[in-house]
Amino acid sequence: MPPSSPSKPTPPWKASFAAIIQNISDDPGHPLQIALRTFSLCLSLSLSPVLLRAIFALVLRPESFTTHVRGLWRALSRELRPTGFASAITTAVGGGAALQRLWNVLEHRHINSKLSLYQRTFLANALSSTFAIILLRWKRYRRPGTVSPTLDLSLLFFVRALDASVQLLLLRKGRERQVQAPLCNVVASRASSTPPDTRFLDKQSESLAKEWQNKVAMHLDTFIFWAGSARIMWCFLYQPQRLPPTFVKWINSLANIDKRLLEVLRALREGTWSYARGSRHNIVGSLAEELGRSSSWADPAVLPAYGGNFANDTWKQLGVEGRSGIGGMPCEIVHGGIGASFGLQNDCVANTAIRTVYVFARALALNLPVHFLPILLTKPSSIIRPHLALSTLLSAIRSATFLSTFISSCWFTVCFTRTLVLARLFPKISHDVWDGPYGGTLAGSLICGMSIWIEDARRRREVALYVLPRALRASIPEKWLRSRHSVAQFAECLTFIVSLASLLTFSVHHPESLRGLLRWTMAFVMKGPNAGVWKKKIVTCPPTPVEPSTPPLADHKD
Repeated sequence: MPPSSPSKPTPPWKASFAAIIQNISDDPGHPLQIALRTFSLCLSLSLSPVLLRAIFALVLRPESFTTHVRGLWRALSRELRPTGFASAITTAVGGGAALQRLWNVLEHRHINSKLSLYQRTFLANALSSTFAIILLRWKRYRRPGTVSPTLDLSLLFFVRALDASVQLLLLRKGRERQVQAPLCNVVASRASSTPPDTRFLDKQSESLAKEWQNKVAMHLDTFIFWAGSARIMWCFLYQPQRLPPTFVKWINSLANIDKRLLEVLRALREGTWSYARGSRHNIVGSLAEELGRSSSWADPAVLPAYGGNFANDTWKQLGVEGRSGIGGMPCEIVHGGIGASFGLQNDCVANTAIRTVYVFARALALNLPVHFLPILLTKPSSIIRPHLALSTLLSAIRSATFLSTFISSCWFTVCFTRTLVLARLFPKISHDVWDGPYGGTLAGSLICGMSIWIEDARRRREVALYVLPRALRASIPEKWLRSRHSVAQFAECLTFIVSLASLLTFSVHHPESLRGLLRWTMAFVMKGPNAGVWKKKIVTCPPTPVEPSTPPLADHKD
């Protein structure tokens, strides 16, 4: 056999490159790994709605599948650009991690910046977030009168950063409240012979501090949702332009209000439609005719503005039943024909009950994937466990009950105000008040938010943090909301940068301040798939015991 040729030595550059790759693969906190996880997560979030629409179109409407596939391709090409959402957020998260690592290297080389580790982290994230907002706004010139393309994202980051700051303050306050308890235990133990277990006291004190924090946070979440939902519902009825169009469409699909009734509410607020002064246009007349009634049932020039005998004479002439002693538009028209197949179209209680069942069915179909999908993605084998499947199903039913109660309570409060009780108690008050912006609709907007108590504390938190950015957007003055003034744009950009930089800094130094899905998301991005719910339990088996070898017997002479 010919002698084998000696192997060629590995070039130095290959060895260095292999060492770098090995270092990256072994370090889940490496900036490149953080960037890859961030990009994949953001890309999936951006493409999921379009992908789901394409899948549903393939099953329900195959003829429109090609159109949805083209939309998916357009969304993919848009997100893969440097100015896409996934690329911009990856620049903020991965770029901040890279700058922190570079800064730490310089610090180790005795280039002292006299900044704390927390300050360096925030400044690095602020710089990378600045590049992110530049990418997101690049060549997205707004037409006059349109809303900023990054406003919703800025408000989302602002709310989450504000929540993290509040939770950190609550946790510190809770720890301060528990400082006296261990001291009292120490003093008491000195009188006895047994010394205190300081480790147990520390754990107990921390547990009590977190319990106090969660209790206060639960009440804050409830108040935030109540106030935010009231503002959102009022704007939905009177100023829908203040809300995102998709959000308005979603609320309308659940509330199921005829658009002509919404036009009447807005005309009442503007003063162009009035029971007392009449109106040139019978906006809801066509709706009354569609329901099989005379258009006079919805004509403000004919309908009584006040209760009493005059109203009873008018109802007798029009053939309206069930409104003796009160004025205003018959509730049969307001209900929009709900319950007509059962002959209950003028029954307010039946209208509320039917709408409750309708919204519950739609909300349950919406909540089942929301509750079961995370389990299928993280622990698919656990879904076959009966107790887990049952608890998840009950949680979905609970969320559907919350949504149905939210909508139905608003409807019932409106009927309670204008028909059932209040208008009957005060017949001399004009129905311009009862049906106006500070009458039944305002009462319904305030009451519906109380349904949040149906949800558990965890879901209450997520719903509150989902509602608050939209409520803030609805509270921004119209001139600022659609302004291209440099001050307004600078304020929004600054909010985006500071909020995102704060969130990234909290995720590194104070992860306990983050809550809910955000805490899981940041743990996954910063620490890799072995963090949070993805973390696998590593079972360490004890080493196999090895019997010690018998030492050789020394030769001994007889």
